[in-house]
Amino acid sequence: MQNNEIPIKYPLSSNMIFFKKIIFIFLIANFIMDVSRFSKHNSLDSNNIKGSLFFYSLGLTLFFLIKKLKKITFNNDNFYLTGETIPFEQIVSINITMIDIGDADFYKIFYKDNSGKLTSVLFFPTEFFPYFKQLALEKNEKIKIKNSSNSFDF
Repeated sequence: MQNNEIPIKYPLSSNMIFFKKIIFIFLIANFIMDVSRFSKHNSLDSNNIKGSLFFYSLGLTLFFLIKKLKKITFNNDNFYLTGETIPFEQIVSINITMIDIGDADFYKIFYKDNSGKLTSVLFFPTEFFPYFKQLALEKNEKIKIKNSSNSFDF
């Protein structure tokens, strides 16, 4: 590679902004319906409160879970988080989590940061994920890849 060439970075994590917006819109719509229902009947029904609280808690959990996801890219030497460069040699394991959307699963990469502390990053993979796993194993044979999960790991 010549000095003026920039290495290609492949996206590893999916941008979930679409899901964040949908969840936010549904939360606002549910709130508006609850307010209009209360103002119309001027009373609170315990079933409506339970349903609304369940919906709000589920929606907020999903919203903040998706908000927690970071943008991850990689090239032939490193993977990149926002503001961080992590060499493949610092990856400890790549684990599937119990969190999924349809048939697609969330994953976690455990790595040692520049200070040596074990850190993890949660992400929703793109189509480049199999290539990333293959490349990571070529660069670091010690990486443990876990394709099943039996714990609630966020």
